[in-house]
Amino acid sequence: MGVSTNYLGHIEISPPLNQAEYDYLTTFSRSRRSFRDAGPYAVWPQDPHDEVPMLHGDEAAARVNRIADGQPGYRCQWVPCPTGCCLGWDGHEKFYAGAPWLQYLIDHFLRPGAHARRSGDGQFRRFTFDHDTNGVVVGEQEDNRELFSLTVRHGKVSRRTLRRGEPMPWDAGWVETPELPWLADWLRPSERYRLENEATLAELRASTTVDGG
Repeated sequence: MGVSTNYLGHIEISPPLNQAEYDYLTTFSRSRRSFRDAGPYAVWPQDPHDEVPMLHGDEAAARVNRIADGQPGYRCQWVPCPTGCCLGWDGHEKFYAGAPWLQYLIDHFLRPGAHARRSGDGQFRRFTFDHDTNGVVVGEQEDNRELFSLTVRHGKVSRRTLRRGEPMPWDAGWVETPELPWLADWLRPSERYRLENEATLAELRASTTVDGG
């Protein structure tokens, strides 16, 4: 089933990304972050060094279902804007580990001394590794309506809960609650439909009994 979180806002990047940085981060966000022989920075098929062998059965499943080393999940959905001046959510559903992914991008690709600079990977030869990042993004988790903020100050990400989530019925079993005046008109159209049909059937049975009696 999965859970989706909606984000509003952006994180500013100063100075803006150059073309190589923009292209790589865009491709990175579009690629499933599964294990690759070429390492966690590989973004096959765009990266020619990332060779994916023909695998079958359990071996293929194990590779696809293994997250790339050191990365927070299978999808990074923070993407740069077209001018390279900020990062924002790509709008796709089921984005997990938003805060860890944001910190990962900063620590590995953006800030001075970022990890990718020391990797020796040719993909990063045109990266500047001199970016400062600042901004605020607000997120709402759809399943329980938890509201929170992700604040970035000079490359450090912090998360703060603004409104605690509400317990959902499936978290602790269904609990019957007193019916509210507006519930029948909004939440329970199917229940109202069932009752109306039962009343109609009862009338039909009664009329049939009278006519046939």
